[in-house]
Amino acid sequence: MAIAANFRKYAEAMALQLVLPFGRPIWNTSRPTTRLGREIRSFITKAMKARGLVEYPAVPAIPQWWKDAQTRARAFMKFAKDGQLKLALSKPIPTVSRNEYESANSYRKMVLRSQAERGAIVIA
Repeated sequence: MAIAANFRKYAEAMALQLVLPFGRPIWNTSRPTTRLGREIRSFITKAMKARGLVEYPAVPAIPQWWKDAQTRARAFMKFAKDGQLKLALSKPIPTVSRNEYESANSYRKMVLRSQAERGAIVIA
């Protein structure tokens, strides 16, 4: 409410805030019927004429050396992805039974003891 009241009270403030570079101008509509509407339209018209046409900046051309570097980078990434090891993480991990674990552990202990008896290793 307060914003609308301010715009009605200060038409030039609204005219200055409506100067936006979006699309074609919509301020050139049919003639307003109220004194306030005509006043607002005159302020908008003055602001639009003072602002002039919108000049959009020209997009600079991308240098060829940059395009070549991007192409080589994409080719390298493809090469790196193709060379990666594919892990099948969705497959179940094979499990070892308790008996198999104990037999492998006893074999490991036997090998370590024999190496320690020959003096190949020292067990602390």
